[in-house]
Amino acid sequence: SFIAAGEADRENSAVTSIRVDARHPVAGVPLRVIVEVRNFGTLEQKFLSGELEVGEGQLPENGPPSEAPSGPEARDVVKVLRRVPLPGLQALPPGESASVELKLTLEKPGTYLLSAKLGQDGLERDNTSFAVVEVREGLRVLVVDGDPGQGRFTSEAAFLVPALAPRGALRS
Repeated sequence: SFIAAGEADRENSAVTSIRVDARHPVAGVPLRVIVEVRNFGTLEQKFLSGELEVGEGQLPENGPPSEAPSGPEARDVVKVLRRVPLPGLQALPPGESASVELKLTLEKPGTYLLSAKLGQDGLERDNTSFAVVEVREGLRVLVVDGDPGQGRFTSEAAFLVPALAPRGALRS
């Protein structure tokens, strides 16, 4: 026997992944966020739009906010810091995927929850995807000088250290 799982002609687009293109995101340094969208329907989807939510806080033990309990027992554990519109997709053929990219700067170190959401369609459950990003204050680097010179700037390492950590307000 078969169980009806939905309408055969239901049009559906989904956020299939959200990722950050940085191995170790650093506070104050721009990073690329890549959101992948797939058209699971049978018709071309036009003018898909959505938004990226940036939040901070703790995830509920039972999963992302969309799966957290609602009502009086629910706690507001993720504070939304900002919402950024996703770049629109003009056309997405059936069965195809496309990626959109955003630049995002997270000013403080900490744990951030990114959530990419599409507009409404035939199946709401897959319109949102989540990613957790751990942002560091900075990266520690060990510079080993195999041939130290006699003076302050007589070796290559003496030039490299200030280049990695310049003075001033801008981060490198």
